[in-house]
Amino acid sequence: MKLRMSCGLIGASWAGLFLASGLDVVAFDPSESMRLAFTERTLRIAAQIDAMGILTPALHGKLTVVADVASLARSVSIVQENAPENVELKRALYAAIEMDASDDLVIASSTSSLVW
Repeated sequence: MKLRMSCGLIGASWAGLFLASGLDVVAFDPSESMRLAFTERTLRIAAQIDAMGILTPALHGKLTVVADVASLARSVSIVQENAPENVELKRALYAAIEMDASDDLVIASSTSSLVW
């Protein structure tokens, strides 16, 4: 199973947990600087989870960071969306994902306060 997320702090936290659980992660962010910092941040979080001793470190999944949301949508089975709390931005992101996604793609969101 491959999961997808954005490259901010919440995305890195989810990615670290998923990687430490043995799942492959494909991450996207429109910001090059966020993509460049994501791997180090995510691996640090996965190491913190490992240090807790609750998961098996040998199970780590693979992390891939991409710059293209279209190829991302075709390569994952679950999207864990963590974009900023902005309705227009999220609608545009969902539309971009749905253009290239399979019919059975699951899209989950970390949205906590938007009124749609």
